[in-house]
Amino acid sequence: MKKTIILIILLHSIFCYSQTPLTLNQAIEIAQQSSLQTQINTQNFEIGKQSFRRDNATLLPQINLNGNLPGYNNSISSITQPDGTIKFTTVEQAYSTGILSLNQKILATGGSLNINSGLNRFDRLTGVKSTNWQSQPININLSQPIFQFNNFKFSRKIAKLNNQLNSKTYIESKEVIALQVSQQFFTSLLSQQNLTLVQYNKNITDTLFAVAKTKLNLGKIDEDEFLQINLQVIGYANVLSAAQINYYNNMAVLLLLLNAKENYVLKNEIPKQQFIIERELAIQQAFKNRSDALQEQLNLENQIANLSINNYKRLPNFTLNATYGLNQQSPIFNEVYKNALPQQLASVGVNMPIISFGANNANYKIAQHQLNKQKLQQDLFYKNLAITITKNIADYNLYSQNYKLSVQADSIAQKRFAIALNKYNIGKITYTDLFIAQQQKDKAITDLIQNQQNYWNAYYTLRKNTLYDFENGRRLVE
Repeated sequence: MKKTIILIILLHSIFCYSQTPLTLNQAIEIAQQSSLQTQINTQNFEIGKQSFRRDNATLLPQINLNGNLPGYNNSISSITQPDGTIKFTTVEQAYSTGILSLNQKILATGGSLNINSGLNRFDRLTGVKSTNWQSQPININLSQPIFQFNNFKFSRKIAKLNNQLNSKTYIESKEVIALQVSQQFFTSLLSQQNLTLVQYNKNITDTLFAVAKTKLNLGKIDEDEFLQINLQVIGYANVLSAAQINYYNNMAVLLLLLNAKENYVLKNEIPKQQFIIERELAIQQAFKNRSDALQEQLNLENQIANLSINNYKRLPNFTLNATYGLNQQSPIFNEVYKNALPQQLASVGVNMPIISFGANNANYKIAQHQLNKQKLQQDLFYKNLAITITKNIADYNLYSQNYKLSVQADSIAQKRFAIALNKYNIGKITYTDLFIAQQQKDKAITDLIQNQQNYWNAYYTLRKNTLYDFENGRRLVE
C-alpha cells in the first residue's frame, strides 16, 4: 500500500511540474486551429473550394491547341478506277495538322460556341512527290438546343449552392469541435477536481486519525469512532489511486482532441453572461444558416429540374447547328491564306417522340410526385428543426438556472464543512456528523462542475444548431 501511494505521489509530481493553465475557451481555440479533425475538415473545405473553382472555369472560354506533328502513313490502299475496278497501290505519306480552338458555353441559352483556326500539310512520299497545304483561317460553329432543358444554367446554380453548402459545413464542423471539447473538458475537469478532493480529504483524515490516536489513549473518544476514522484512512488510499488513473485517462483523451502534447492543468472559469434567447430569432437563424437546410433546398432544386427535363422529353426538341468559316488550299505555303473561300453549314436536328406507350408521361408523373414528396419532406424538416431549437433553448434556460443555484449551494456547503470541522476539533459533534458535512461539500463541488458542463454543452449545442453567435448577435456564416 505504501509503495502504491509513493508511486501515485511521484506520478502526480511529474505531471504537475510546469503545467500550463488551460481554460475552456483556450481549449476550444486550440482544437479549432490545430486538432487533427480540424485539419481533416480544412482539407474537405479546400476540396470543395477547388471543385467550385473548377466548375466556374468550365463556363469561361476554353482555349486548346491540338496537333499532329508529324504523322506518317505507309500502307496498301484500294483506289476505285473510273471504270469501276479497284486498284491496290502502295501509299506513303506524311501529314501534319494543327488546330487552335476557343470554346465557350452560352449560359443564358444553353448553347455552345466554337471558334477555331487550323492548318494542315500533306506530303506524298512515293510516285510523284508533292506537298499540299490546306488552311482554315477561321471557323465559327454554333450549337443551340431549342425547347430543351438548359443544363448549363442549372449546373451553374447548383455549383453556387454547393459552394455555400461547403462553407456552412465547414463552419458547422468548427462548432461540432467546440461542443466535443466542451464535453471532454468538463469530464477531465471533473476528474481533476475529484482527484483534488480525494487528496484534500485524505490529508484531513490522516490528520484526524493522528489526533484520534491521542484522544483514544486519553479516553476522549470511544474505539468505535477511532475505527471509523481508521477505515476511512484505508479507503482513501484506494480511492486516490482510482482517481489518479481516471484523471490521467480523461486528460489523455482531451489532449488527443486538442492534438497537444503540453501538460495542462485545467482552470475553471465563470460562464459568460447568460443570454435571453428569443425563440423566433433562433429558429429563423437555424433555417437560414444550417447546411442541412440548404441541402433540403438543393434536393428541391434537383426535383424541379427533373420535372422540367421529363416535361421536355414529352415534346419535340430541336438543335440548331450553324457553321461559317473560310478555307483554302495550295501547294505553296505563302499562298494558302490568300483569297480564302467561304464555307457554310446549317442544319436543324429534331427529336420528336411518336409512340412511347405512355412511358414519357409516366416519367413526368413520377417527377411530379417526387417534387411533391420533396416539398413535404422539406416542410417536415423545418417543423422538426423548430422543435429541436425550442428544446435547445429550454435546455439552455434550465441549465443556466441550475448553475446559478449550484453556485449558491457550493458556497453554503463549503461554509458548513468549515464550521463542522471546527466543531469536531473541539468535540461538539461526532465524526459521523463531520463525514456527512464533508460528503455534502464534495457533492456541491461536483454538482457545480456538472452544471457548468450542462450549461456549456447547451450553449454550444445551440450555436451548432443555429450557427449564430448569441453573445455578439451575428451569424457564423456569410
